[in-house]
Amino acid sequence: MVKLGALAFGLLSVVAQVSAQQTVKVMPFGASIVSRCWRANLQTKLRNDMVTNFDFVGSQASTCGGNSIDQDHEGHPGSLAIDYAKNGNLTVWLNANPPDVILMLLGTNDVLIGKKSTGDVLKAYDVLIDQMRAKNPNMQIVFSNLLPLDPKRWPQAGADGIVNLNAAIKQYAPSKNTRTSPVVFVDNFTGFDAVADTTDGEHPNDAGNEKMATKFFAATRDAIKAVVPNSPANPKGQAQAQDQNVTPTMVASAAKVTAQAQSTSPAAATSVVPGTSQSQATGSATSGAKPTTTQDSQQTSTATMLTAPWPLSMWRNVSFVVYGGGSRQRVLSR
Repeated sequence: MVKLGALAFGLLSVVAQVSAQQTVKVMPFGASIVSRCWRANLQTKLRNDMVTNFDFVGSQASTCGGNSIDQDHEGHPGSLAIDYAKNGNLTVWLNANPPDVILMLLGTNDVLIGKKSTGDVLKAYDVLIDQMRAKNPNMQIVFSNLLPLDPKRWPQAGADGIVNLNAAIKQYAPSKNTRTSPVVFVDNFTGFDAVADTTDGEHPNDAGNEKMATKFFAATRDAIKAVVPNSPANPKGQAQAQDQNVTPTMVASAAKVTAQAQSTSPAAATSVVPGTSQSQATGSATSGAKPTTTQDSQQTSTATMLTAPWPLSMWRNVSFVVYGGGSRQRVLSR
């Protein structure tokens, strides 16, 4: 076993801080449907997938799924998006329990009770998303469309209004996506039976809760994993999205570790690309750049966790292994 020097311990300490899990705050936000027990099913699915570093937050609590379930949420029965946009309640809740991730399903009451137009609801969404990003510029937003209504129990105009608003949401949600604050669309309408999956033609029953949890699962898991922990290299914990459509990924600049090292042999800083068994010699490595080897001279080397098309799950176990001795190397390994 090679003895680690001061440089090695320093690098390992920094990397440990970069890669350590932080508790990610998740706020379910909306009206009465958000207060239902799909949240319990969702938490179970996350834990079964080994995602446990989350804390659901909010001023409301429901009794769902027993003591192991985090009951907190911001699902307020009867609420309208246009009212939230005017009354400032969301800002109060964001300040009281600042989230990293928001799970949003909101608008049914705007259509059913308020009889608001699609345009009015979308303008309200604009205000609410602006409020979220004002509190946290890196907010991860999981944006769901609305559940169908049973026209035998609710007015046909309401059921049709949900369909029309959902058509707009499908285009709207991706249009609000940014690299620093991703908006991921979740389709809870498709495959949901307003008769078989509800208690009253609107609110989910046990079967409906399970369907909702299944739909929310992947987007919520990826949003939690995309929240980058604070570190000396990344004091604001900034995250970015990989593209306009889906999964946010970690950013290289947020995980950059730089070390001054003297190399007395041609051995270069070596990186093992996640998902492969090949190693590359790297000098100052950045995303998309060709790796270069070190020379037989004193120089500065930079070890970097690369921006990647690789999924976050592959990066979670990446760490730097630093060897002390005459020739210092940095090895990026899984």
